[in-house]
Amino acid sequence: MPFLPGFDERWRDAPDFIDCTLREIWTDRRLDRIAKVYAGDAVVHAGPGLLRGRDAIRAEAQSRLSAMPDIAFFPEETIWAQSGYKSVLAARRLWCRATHDGPGLYGAPTGRDISHRVMTDLWCRGNEIAEEWRVADTLAILNALGEPPDDWARRSVAAQGGPERCAPPLSPE
Repeated sequence: MPFLPGFDERWRDAPDFIDCTLREIWTDRRLDRIAKVYAGDAVVHAGPGLLRGRDAIRAEAQSRLSAMPDIAFFPEETIWAQSGYKSVLAARRLWCRATHDGPGLYGAPTGRDISHRVMTDLWCRGNEIAEEWRVADTLAILNALGEPPDDWARRSVAAQGGPERCAPPLSPE
C-alpha cells in the first residue's frame, strides 16, 4: 500500500520518493527519468530563472552536467507533510560536490572543486514533482571558482540581453 494515494507502492514515504528520484536523475545520470518524475506542467523556480515543463528542466540539467560532469548531491535532511489527498510538500537540504570541468553558467572550465549547499521546496502530487523552488549557495560556488560575484552578475545580465531584457530577480518570468 502506498504511503499516500496516487504514489507508487515502492516508496516508503516522501523522503524515499524524493531521494530515489534525485539519485536516479543525478547519480545514475538518468535524465530520461525527468519525463517520469516531473509533471508535464512542472515549474521550477531557480536562481538562473523560471523553468516551465519537462523539456526546460531537462535542458537545465544537461547544462549543469555539462559544466560539472561529476556533480554529486548528498541529501542531509528532508521534512515533509501531506498537503492534500494525493500531494505532499517537502523541504530538503543537500550538500553538493562537483568539479568545474565544462563551460556553462559559471563561465569557462576552471578544473576547480566546488562544494556548496542547495535548498529545495517541492510540491509533489500523484507520483510527480509539480513545483520546485531551488536555492543554491551561488556565493560559495563563485568563491570556489575565484570569480568575483559582481563580475559574474554583470556577465549574467549581459548574457540575457542587458538590464532592459533580463528577467528581474524573483519575478514570474
